[in-house]
Amino acid sequence: MASYAALLSLAHTIRQIKNHPRSPISLDLYQVNSLMENVTLLQHFLERYSEEDDDLESRITVAAYAAEDVIESLIVHQIRVGSTSYGGNIRSVDLCQRLEKVMGEMNLIKNEVMKISQQKIIVGAQHHNLHLNSSVSTTMAEFDDDDVLINEVLDKLTGQQCGLQVIPIVGMAGIGKTTLARYIYENALIVERFDIRAWVTISQEYSRGNILQVLCQDTKGGNLDLSEISEDEVGEILYKHLWGRRYLIVMDDIWSIEAWDKVRSFFPDNSNGSRIMITTRLSNPAIRISGSSDIQMKFLDKDKSWNLLCKVVFGKKDCPMDLENIGKEIAESCRGLPLSIVVIGGVLRNSNMTKGDLCLREAQKQRKLDIPRGRNTERRIRIHENTEDASRFLRALESAWQTVIEASTVIENDSLVTYSENAIFQPASLRYLSLRFNFDALSRFTSLCSLLWNVQTLKVIITYFWEPIIAPSEIWEMPLLRHVILDGFQLPEPPHGVVLENLHTLSRVKNFRCSKDVVKRIPNIKKLKFEYVIARLNDEEELPDLCLENLHRLRKLESFNLSKGLNCIYDHEFLVHNVVFPHSLKKLSLCGTMLTWKEMTVKIGSLPLLQVLRLHESSCVGAEWETGEGQFCNLKFLLINDMFGNLRYWRTESSHFPRLEQLHLRHFVSLEEIPSCIGDIPTLMSIRLERCSKSVKNSAQRIKKEQVDNGNEDLQVLCENKLHKWRDLRKKFAQMKGIKG
Repeated sequence: MASYAALLSLAHTIRQIKNHPRSPISLDLYQVNSLMENVTLLQHFLERYSEEDDDLESRITVAAYAAEDVIESLIVHQIRVGSTSYGGNIRSVDLCQRLEKVMGEMNLIKNEVMKISQQKIIVGAQHHNLHLNSSVSTTMAEFDDDDVLINEVLDKLTGQQCGLQVIPIVGMAGIGKTTLARYIYENALIVERFDIRAWVTISQEYSRGNILQVLCQDTKGGNLDLSEISEDEVGEILYKHLWGRRYLIVMDDIWSIEAWDKVRSFFPDNSNGSRIMITTRLSNPAIRISGSSDIQMKFLDKDKSWNLLCKVVFGKKDCPMDLENIGKEIAESCRGLPLSIVVIGGVLRNSNMTKGDLCLREAQKQRKLDIPRGRNTERRIRIHENTEDASRFLRALESAWQTVIEASTVIENDSLVTYSENAIFQPASLRYLSLRFNFDALSRFTSLCSLLWNVQTLKVIITYFWEPIIAPSEIWEMPLLRHVILDGFQLPEPPHGVVLENLHTLSRVKNFRCSKDVVKRIPNIKKLKFEYVIARLNDEEELPDLCLENLHRLRKLESFNLSKGLNCIYDHEFLVHNVVFPHSLKKLSLCGTMLTWKEMTVKIGSLPLLQVLRLHESSCVGAEWETGEGQFCNLKFLLINDMFGNLRYWRTESSHFPRLEQLHLRHFVSLEEIPSCIGDIPTLMSIRLERCSKSVKNSAQRIKKEQVDNGNEDLQVLCENKLHKWRDLRKKFAQMKGIKG
């Protein structure tokens, strides 16, 4: 349903402008409200009504995209003139006239839609129920037996209370009430428990007679001729059929207490655990009908929204990594409503476009491509992406089109040379930007940063320059930033009062200043990766800010990656001596930190949520590692790289790693053996060895044999050779570092 997707996109753009902390334009309030009113009405129409009029749907699509184009043109206009308002509102006569024209078309469409609604050219209540079931089957997978909501409903349906009970499920349109009810209705436990099950959709306009007839037909399981008898007689047939049996009735989409009152007398209380489940948008009728608290449906969170979209679009396959960012934005734009996600996902999944068209359209949605309009639009493409991704897009397009595609990339000879600033940032709602350039192009990048008012993902890599460069201060003034990758850059001091509330990822930054002032500017950071590479100090007063003692203040941090370069002048004790890792950490990677094994165990072993731990070369030092009870409680993946052959003895018990699934050891040349108890960890699936000594490999094979003898044939032991080359390399490193080889 392309029209629904276009409406969602328009609504998303309007909300972005209204809610943006530094919006480049100020739209007329009347226009905004009128647009949103039309968008909401048309979305509701597309959700509830049949899709027989392709022309009407096409007009909705064209009008929605036209409105969005005009708004984006207004943004471009304002950025170019360098002002956010003309006396409070936009006064560009031409653009405003274009917007008025588009709004006039949307009003005409709205009037036609209202006429269709009044004439009731609509899928009937029963047909509507069947229509929704196609979406229901897709979203079933979003629920599982461990879901708290599922268990709550099941408990109410299968509880010990013998009397007839009414269980209301309450939530707004599109939130998944019908999906949840259908999932429960078809659950194997429910099918087995109840003698009779019946489903009826009520809707806003209902008929008492139709409700009773549907229930009669459903419970009797046949084509009964009920046309010649009265409503009360139909109700009596239903009552007698339900009498003495344990039954489950689902009344979907109840709008008023009156609908319930007109049929309630035909549901006998058999004192045998019979249940009636209703779904409704309104809390008051739900409470009055049930006489108790209802079950409130909540919006899907970001993770569940993304998972549902992936299931709808890709089925059991994984989403391609290069589509993840835009995919997550699409999922988030649906505001946690499963129905919206299913509709949009269906559009993407069922598209009949060629591979080339799909690549092109997807790239446009990501704002990675700008296709100039009105002149050979199929052949002139601008790719706002790094060289590698640009080549991939072009290869896909060329394989699909038997034409010569004339394309220019933003990157040419590792510098920004192809376009003027306005051309590069023509898409006013650019949300994703990835650039690679050398030092000579740095000034151009700095001057362009002020134009990135709406960017959410920023990836910048500077090449052929070995010392960190101070990033433009404008980065701190991009309030919508979510993901930032700055390879080769050091963050500048933040301006006073600036807080990047939306920032979740900060990666590849050099010499991160972990001061109180910086940390409080990124309160919601979830993923942090940086490296210390300083070879000299300009100001010794900077030292305290580079210490990691404030890391614990990042209470939402889930993934942390820290590296200390070989040329870094900071002593490892200075960097990590006082570090306290946040208890929110799930993934941790260290390199060059030179922690003793005891320090590592104390600082890291107690992290309650840690699942992945990667200890790269020189992260830990010492000849002996001993673990204890109550440590690494949730660790699933452990990688250790003992490049310099320090570790000789590892003393542990299987209970010290109760959930470990994968053990990966690299360059273990001094370790006498892997503790045999490692094989007794009940969750362990694999031991992988890279460039390890023969004694380590033999101990792994003994563990494998012991497990096979005990009936465990699932444990995998994987060994990679080429140890001799790495042993020679290790000796050279040892000589350089003054470490005995």
